[in-house]
Amino acid sequence: MGQRIIRQGTESLTRRGFGALSAMVAAQAVAPGWAQAGAPSGPAPFPILDLNHVSIAVADHARSVAFYQRIFDLTVYTSQRNGDWPIMTVGDGPQFVCPIPFAPGTPPERRLSHHTCVHMNNFDPVAAVKILGEMDVMARANPRAAKAQIPLGAVDTPEMTFPDPDGIVLQIQDASYCGGSGFLGEVCNIPAKPSRNQAPLVLRKINSVQMHVSNVDKSLAFYQRVFGYKVKTRQAKGAVPVMTIGDGPQYISLHEGSISGHHFCLGIENFDADRVMAALKALGVAAQLRMRPAADQRPQVAGAKDTPEITIVDPDGVVVMIADWRNAGGVGPIGAVLA
Repeated sequence: MGQRIIRQGTESLTRRGFGALSAMVAAQAVAPGWAQAGAPSGPAPFPILDLNHVSIAVADHARSVAFYQRIFDLTVYTSQRNGDWPIMTVGDGPQFVCPIPFAPGTPPERRLSHHTCVHMNNFDPVAAVKILGEMDVMARANPRAAKAQIPLGAVDTPEMTFPDPDGIVLQIQDASYCGGSGFLGEVCNIPAKPSRNQAPLVLRKINSVQMHVSNVDKSLAFYQRVFGYKVKTRQAKGAVPVMTIGDGPQYISLHEGSISGHHFCLGIENFDADRVMAALKALGVAAQLRMRPAADQRPQVAGAKDTPEITIVDPDGVVVMIADWRNAGGVGPIGAVLA
C-alpha cells in the first residue's frame, strides 16, 4: 500500500509521516522548567470546548461495565483493543468513560489512575504536536490501529497525549471524537436516538475531574498557559482553584497533596440528593453525602446555601461523584452559583 494521505489540515499527513512525527516529538528532551511557565500573555493555543472522556484503570473491564451500567444509562456502542477497552458512551455522545484493564503486577498506587481528555474544534494532530513542541511540552501523537477497533475501522486514528507537571496524562482530540474509528475517532455507530438502558440515573455530561497535584500554583500556570482555563471560583477557603472549561459548567479542580487521588464527576438530569441516595441504596451501592460549606467558597456568595455532593466507589476503588449536570464547582443546591 502506498503513502495515502489521511487528512489535509495545517500540513499534509501521510501514515509514514505521522509515525515519524510522533517518534521525533516523543524523543525530544523536555526543557528544564517548562512546567514552571507562567499564565499566558495571549490566547491559549488550544481553545478547549468541553471534557471528552476519562479512562480509568480496572482489574476486570466486564465487571466495571456492569457496575456503571447498573447505575447510569451508559451504552457500549464501540470498543478499542479488540474489545478489551469498552467505550461507555454518555447519552448520545461524544463523551464517554473507558475502563482500561491494568497489567498484572501494576503497583496499587498506579491502579486507580486515569487520564483525562478534552476536545476542541478543528483538531489537527500535526499542528497540535508542533505547537506543544514549541512550548517544550513532550507530546505523542500515536495512531490507534483501525484493525483493533470494534466495529472494524478503515483508517487509523491519531491520538495525542502529553503530561502535566506531575506526569498526569492529558489528551486532546476533535470535538467529534467518540472513541471510535475514523481519522477523528468520530465513527461509533451511535444511533440518532440512543435508547436508555433503564438505569435509575440519567447522565447528561461528564461534569468535572478532580486532580491531585504536588504544587497547585505550578499546575494552574501550566493549565492556563496551554488551555486558557479561567478560574471563576475557588473551594476550600481558596485552596482549590476551579478551572472552567470553555463556557462551562464543566470544570477541573486542583487539589494539592497526594497525586494518586483523582476522581471524576458524572452530571445527571434532575439531581435531587435524597432521590439519588435512595436510588443507590435500592441498588445496594454504598454512597456518602457531604454538604460542602458555602462559607468556604472564595469569593463568598451572600446567602448561598451549602452544596450536596454524593460520592460512590467503583469495584476498583475509583471515586465517582454524582452531581447535577449544571454543577460549575460553585455553591447552592446544585453548585451552579459562582459569584
